[in-house]
Amino acid sequence: MFGGHKSGDKLDVRFSSEDAYQRAIDGLLKKEEIYRLLSIADAGKGGFSTTQINYIADDTHCVIEFILV
Repeated sequence: MFGGHKSGDKLDVRFSSEDAYQRAIDGLLKKEEIYRLLSIADAGKGGFSTTQINYIADDTHCVIEFILV
């Protein structure tokens, strides 16, 4: 998902349903599973932070915009 990206890059993820969106909010953000994905995607390259990420959650359109730090 984040492979080949660098700090400052953005990735929008649109979910097909409100249920899928809410599960992503819960798992990726509230349970902080996003950091595991970041570590795997970066694979030690140091292209972006694997311990910090910014995001914008759009509940109306079921979109999460991830902004790499």
